[in-house]
Amino acid sequence: MEGLPTAAPVTEIAPDDRFRAIVRIISAATTAVVAVLSAFLVGQGVPPLILGAVLGLVLTPLVGSLSRGDLRRVRITAQGLDLLGHDGVVRAIDGRIIGGLAVTGPVIAGRLAALPIGLVPNMIGRIVVVDHNGRTVCARRAGWMRVADVEALARTAGVPWGGKQARRVPGLSTPPPPGMEAPLPGSALDDPATAAMLTPFRRRRHRVALICLAIPAAGITALVVLSNLPADAPGRLALGWFGGLALGSFLLTVPIALIQLDEARRPRSLLRGATWWPVEAVVVSGLITDQTARLVAVPHPATGDLLVWKVAEGGGRGWLQGDDRTWFWLAVDPRRGDRKAVIAPPDRSDLALLERRLLGSIASAEVRSQIQGEAAEWHQREAWAAWAAAQHQQPYQPAPSTSHPAPW
Repeated sequence: MEGLPTAAPVTEIAPDDRFRAIVRIISAATTAVVAVLSAFLVGQGVPPLILGAVLGLVLTPLVGSLSRGDLRRVRITAQGLDLLGHDGVVRAIDGRIIGGLAVTGPVIAGRLAALPIGLVPNMIGRIVVVDHNGRTVCARRAGWMRVADVEALARTAGVPWGGKQARRVPGLSTPPPPGMEAPLPGSALDDPATAAMLTPFRRRRHRVALICLAIPAAGITALVVLSNLPADAPGRLALGWFGGLALGSFLLTVPIALIQLDEARRPRSLLRGATWWPVEAVVVSGLITDQTARLVAVPHPATGDLLVWKVAEGGGRGWLQGDDRTWFWLAVDPRRGDRKAVIAPPDRSDLALLERRLLGSIASAEVRSQIQGEAAEWHQREAWAAWAAAQHQQPYQPAPSTSHPAPW
């Protein structure tokens, strides 16, 4: 589980950073050449819209090369599999439930690609972990990793290799980790771990707000200095440009600062009358309707009904990345119904703000469709297995999660 110490690795794989650097150099050189040609062709009467589209396509690999692909290490331990994010947060998967490894998403030169192409979803490769019945445990972003390395890792772990698969949302339910069997008593603000976490959370937001306010303040200062300089003083032009740009940025920086100050205050307000509840949630990203959004869906353990929120703020660290299904602490503000909530990792060392928005209803419907479709596909496979067993006049017994996995 996230944030927990892990045992010494048996073997591990990492992204091909050398290949990523080569892609960056080639892409930067190609972008520079295309930019120079575009400037020349504009003078020759070529429509700027066409040249801009070409330049945008050339920029895509360069922008993708800046991404570190989320996962920095995938390693086998005595307990199972560890997925280590670039921020150091670990997602540990119990080896007893691992039934195979696969990949999904685009593959370029034998490596999982990381190509953020505007509104086009699923353009970043992922490593897929499935259980013994083929259900997806998690599918974490792993750009720039060699597919051959992932296959070798599966071979070392002694689990089937599924090759390149279609993307499916996580569907496997796992038992709660120790300490998450029941809700925490009292208000969420009474929890010592929560109180310790809120201080750095507010400090980070205040720091961003101060930086945003300092930019127009620096512009005002530069213009005041400029007005007191003699007409022949050196650097007046540069000082005037900087002052004008910095002062003009207040249309962007001041609203950002106000948002950051509000977000520094909101968690305490939301948690004051709420209780931390342990929930198993599905985090989904890369949607067709909203490629940049992360949505959190909490399935009801008995009915399967879903309550979906969009991540409004926070959760940028690896503990709240899609596509994954794991355990979190959830606090729903009782004064606002279920429109706003706070989610935290098992150790409550960080938090994210969740919102239900009218504009996000289409994305929420897509998440529900994916999760319910995965469940329907699972039930269909169960029915097919039962029918096949009946055809052979054998009693049907669902395979336990610890049994030897069947080939995919």
